[in-house]
Amino acid sequence: MNGNSDVFAIGWTTKLSKRTTLYTGYVWANNDRNSVANGPVAGLPVTAARDEQNQTFLAGINHSF
Repeated sequence: MNGNSDVFAIGWTTKLSKRTTLYTGYVWANNDRNSVANGPVAGLPVTAARDEQNQTFLAGINHSF
């Protein structure tokens, strides 16, 4: 256990119209026992703690007015 974290993330966006975008993403994080308890999505309660894994799925629509 060397204090490292492993993270994998993938995302996708597509335009639905001139002002509307659809997006989705997936994040997997794995912290070992000596890692700092931080996750790739700051501010969300899904942050992986030490010696834990988490998986996060994100999806949404962005529309500009």
